[in-house]
Order: sequence, then structure tokens, then C-alpha cells
Amino acid sequence: MRKSWRLLSLFLILCVLSGALLLLRKKPAEETATRTEQFVLSEVTSAEMEKIVITSQKGTLVLKQENEAWRIEPEQPFAVDQFRLGLIASNFRRVNIDRVVDETGARRAEFGLDNPQAKAEVFLTGGRKLTFYLGARIPTGGGYYLMMEGDPRICTVVDSYGEYFLSTAADLRDKELPGIVGEEMTYFKLVRTGKPTIEVQKRDEAMIGLPFGHWAVTKPYQFPMGVRWEEFQTILNAIGALRIDEFIDDNPKDLSRYGLAKPTAELEIRDEKNTLHLFFGATVDG
Repeated sequence: MRKSWRLLSLFLILCVLSGALLLLRKKPAEETATRTEQFVLSEVTSAEMEKIVITSQKGTLVLKQENEAWRIEPEQPFAVDQFRLGLIASNFRRVNIDRVVDETGARRAEFGLDNPQAKAEVFLTGGRKLTFYLGARIPTGGGYYLMMEGDPRICTVVDSYGEYFLSTAADLRDKELPGIVGEEMTYFKLVRTGKPTIEVQKRDEAMIGLPFGHWAVTKPYQFPMGVRWEEFQTILNAIGALRIDEFIDDNPKDLSRYGLAKPTAELEIRDEKNTLHLFFGATVDG
């Protein structure tokens, strides 16, 4: 499984701290104006929205609202990021634009709207429908050109609309790792190639006389030792910041391709509800 730079940074932090634990292109003329306050191109209520169909070169994404909750249709074989799903729906419920660059729509080709790169159809109650088209990215960055069907104006919208229009089901896959609550941690283990295994456990009755709080280092020492909490908290904070960068292979047949047949490191941490168990393979360039 590919790791993000955050995973690589965590690995470096773990290695360092483990010892302490042991002891301008030109834009169209209209674009030169100063950015003004956003105004609303279209707005409906959430209750009016039934379905959103987004079509681009990446494929078709269908979002359906049921019982005031949005889901991908058809159902996906993975957990979906509900926050991002709701964010897409919210931004098509109310479409804010930065400015109008063409009142008549005569310059569609200039703004990439003669052949839009994506289309979003918002299906409403009573058989109504709103359709939006995504044009080119603004040459200087920071946004895209957009049109709404039935409205001749060409507008600009913030950059995030490009992400919404070009999303696929895979893009909405939940990338959160199991959350670990530091105060409720019961077990920690770090295994690294060529290094002693570090194991930290919540103190039990046999460890009552130890200093340094509620946890004890049980490996690599022969007898439990106290934990230096400040250093250990730094590691836990780094773990809490972990996110999945990209899913590479859901059903790997050859782990050696990723350096995971013989992992360079293993991290296991548990609290009273969750377990986070990671294996570190080969580093990823770029």
C-alpha cells in the first residue's frame, strides 16, 4: 500500500524519538478586475434535492439523497467520506460565483465552454432540473469558468468546484485511519528492521510502583520501565495526523512489489475501542 509523505515523516519521527523512550500568463480583459464579493448564481433547499449526476471524462458519478443523507449510487464496496459527499451536495445546492466575465455567452470557446470538461445535473422535486457546465481553468489559477443551463452568462467559481465536477466514486473513498485516543491507549508496539522492538502497555497492578504516569515500557527491557510522557505524546500526535494518500491495490497478489513481503517496520497501537496496525514497505519517489 502506498504511503503518503506523512507516513514517511512519521517513520522518521518514530526512529528519532524511540531512543528517548528507551531512556503570470495574460488572462482575458475581464479577469484583470479586482476580485469582488461572491454572489449567488443558483440556490435551492436541501429538501428539494433528490439526485446529482456528474459527468466528465473520468466517468459518471451519481449521488442520491435518502432520509436527509447522501450516498453514492450504486453502493460502493468501501467506506465513503461522508463529509466530502455532503460538501459536494452543499455546493450544488447553492452555487456561489465570483464574477461574470461574459453577459451574453458569445465567448464560450474562449472560456472552454463550447466543449465543457464536465457537467453536473441536479435533479429536484417536481421533475425540475438544474444543469451546470464546467469550462476551462482560469489561466492564472484559483478558479474555473462555469455556465448554468438557461442562463447566458459565463461566470467564474472558486477552484474547489473543479474538484467537485471532476470527482469519481474512488475520490470519495474514506481515507481516515482508525482513530486512537491517547488517554485511552492500552498497547503500543514498534518493530523495525535491525532495531530492538519497543512495546508500551497500560500499567497493571504489577507495575504500580513505576513513575511516569499510566504506561510502562515492557520491551526491550527485562523489567517494565517508566515512559517519558512528553516524548511519547509527540509520537501519538504524529500518529493522529496520519491520513491515507492513495489506494494502490485492494487485492495485492504480490506484496514484494510494494516492499511489504518483508516490511521494514510495523506499528501497532490500540485503545479501548480501536486498533491501528500498519506495515511499512518500500519508499515511494515523488
